[in-house]
Amino acid sequence: MGFFGNLVKGVKATAGGIYRLGKKITSNVSRHGKKLVNAGKGALDFIEKTPVVGDILRPATAVGRGVLGVAESAVNTVERADKMLDAGAEIAGKVEKLATGADQVIGAGRKFVQTGNVAHAKDALRRGQQLHHSSRAVARDARDALRR
Repeated sequence: MGFFGNLVKGVKATAGGIYRLGKKITSNVSRHGKKLVNAGKGALDFIEKTPVVGDILRPATAVGRGVLGVAESAVNTVERADKMLDAGAEIAGKVEKLATGADQVIGAGRKFVQTGNVAHAKDALRRGQQLHHSSRAVARDARDALRR
C-alpha cells in the first residue's frame, strides 16, 4: 500500500470509531426520544379526553403539546444526523478507493520513469484520467449527501 492508501487507512480507523459512536448515540436518542414523545402525546390525549379535568387543564395541555412539538423536532433532527452518518460512511469508502487509485497512478508513473517504456506512461495517464472522473463523481455524491 502506498502513501495515500496508508494515509486513508489511518484516517479510516479514526473515522470508523467516531462513526460507531455517533451511530450508537443517534440511534439511542432517536429510539428513546420517539418513545417519550409518543408517551407524552398519549398522556395529553388521555387528559384532554377526560370530561371535567380536560377542560380545566386545557391551557396546560396546550403548553405540553408545544413542548412535545419541540421534542419531536429534535428527534427528527437526530434522525437526519443518523442518515448523514451513513452517507458520510459511504463517501469515506469511495474516498478510500480514490486513494488506492492514486497509489496505482503513482506506481504506473514510477514504472515509466524506471523503464522508459511508453506503455507505462499511457497506463499512468489512463489511470489518472479514471481517477479524475471518479473523484468528480465522489465530490458530486458528497454535495448531494449534504443537500439531503
